[in-house]
Amino acid sequence: MKSVKVSQRLQDQIPAFIKEEDQSFVDLLVQYYKSQEKSGKPYDILNNILSYTDISSDEYDPNFISSSSIVLDRIGATDQNITVETVDNFLEKDGTIKIDNEIIFYEETTKSPEVVFTPGVNKLEFDKKIQELENIRPLFDGTETSFQLKLLGTPITPSSVEYLRVIINGLQLEPNVDYFLDGSNIRFQTPPANLAGSTTVTKIEYLIGYTSVPVRVLDVINITDDLVGAKILPLRLNTVVYTPLSTVSCLIAVNGVVQEPFTDYTVYNDHLILKKAVSLNDKITVRSVELIAPQFGKGASAIARVSDNKVTDLIVKNGGQDYRINFTPKVTILLQKV
Repeated sequence: MKSVKVSQRLQDQIPAFIKEEDQSFVDLLVQYYKSQEKSGKPYDILNNILSYTDISSDEYDPNFISSSSIVLDRIGATDQNITVETVDNFLEKDGTIKIDNEIIFYEETTKSPEVVFTPGVNKLEFDKKIQELENIRPLFDGTETSFQLKLLGTPITPSSVEYLRVIINGLQLEPNVDYFLDGSNIRFQTPPANLAGSTTVTKIEYLIGYTSVPVRVLDVINITDDLVGAKILPLRLNTVVYTPLSTVSCLIAVNGVVQEPFTDYTVYNDHLILKKAVSLNDKITVRSVELIAPQFGKGASAIARVSDNKVTDLIVKNGGQDYRINFTPKVTILLQKV
């Protein structure tokens, strides 16, 4: 709401010799008028009475005169900040609040971002639709590159090479780079070695339950000098910004080492957040399964706690109902546009 501010004009109205001799007196006057201009105080009402009473005005909003919220934290005598559930309809600067019987003037508000719950799945549920094929490791001889894929003794022809997750001797390989699909055969770019006595993992997984949705092979993230030490990395698909649908539906490897969701990494919007900082020449590969999570549960709500302009915690306001543990909702924090 627009208003006339005496405090903003005071500096120009006081004679120069007074400002030169006693700036502290001028500052005192400014602060006094500021205190009277706060919402609901005399000068505010006198100067803006038409805006308060004209219900046909575009600026009229009854919530501006009186709003309420819930205090979330205990307040001590020396505390500088007050945490409330919402500051909607509160003045952004120089406002007045009443807590119990005490009137408090505040300088400004910081609005926390909105917390949104959408359908999601956990890793256990995601893995249920992935089938491990028969082990081909005993067939490795260091020269052969092509091997038949079988499930329960029967040859199987995957719909596309992107639906195969291949881990050979502990390292995840990448489709159409390290291996290719020839009908029911997998063909490696380099003959896989048979490491006698090795306990490293070798397996081929078929994302058989996700063949009805796309699997996107994102742009490889190669760590150069400007990214050394970073933990937050941008995700791109053909150089265009890309946002995966879920953290657990991303297949991620750092230098071939498989990363575990919510342990080694998480995905937030179009960024990958790693637990460990990257080093020079590291190579991060990402595949995104564009699964559509079923809707279970409703009514959950939460509040983001903000401290020093950072989200430090989520306070659950309502747990909702009918949610399932294997379909835990995806939590998204909607950042405000500046």
